[in-house]
Amino acid sequence: MISFRMIRDFPESAKLIKFGAAALLIWVLALALFLRTLEAGSAASGGIQAADRVINAAILYKSYPSTAARRSGDSAEDPYTAASEIVSSLNLNDRILQLSTQASQGSQTSGVLLQIERLYGDEMTQLVTLFESRGLSVRTAEVRAMPVGKERLLTATFSLEGAR
Repeated sequence: MISFRMIRDFPESAKLIKFGAAALLIWVLALALFLRTLEAGSAASGGIQAADRVINAAILYKSYPSTAARRSGDSAEDPYTAASEIVSSLNLNDRILQLSTQASQGSQTSGVLLQIERLYGDEMTQLVTLFESRGLSVRTAEVRAMPVGKERLLTATFSLEGAR
């Protein structure tokens, strides 16, 4: 029988021990990397699930009719006319950059594109409140804060559509 002492006395045993230690180190590093990857994957999965819940809630919310449409039934008011009257009622006519109609994809209703600048925060709140009260829903909105003098005023682009 061969003993460990006899193997240790061979001239090539030092290389064999170094090779074994290097192989063990590589296996330990690979295992650590694999476990870290699993941990990162499970963290990303949790974030994806949270984002999925938010998107599903937004889709569900979007599927509900607006409160103004529920109160007044199906509003037959033209979205362009309603948006124009809302802007006029707030005395924002001089701040309109664009007010135009646009056809909605896959729908018979037409939408309105409204681009308005130099809005204060309370004016923005009133504008959105009046949109909803008149049966207009905001399909998309882009709001930017622009420095004007020492103040920051808002520039907004709305894509509006009538109540469905």
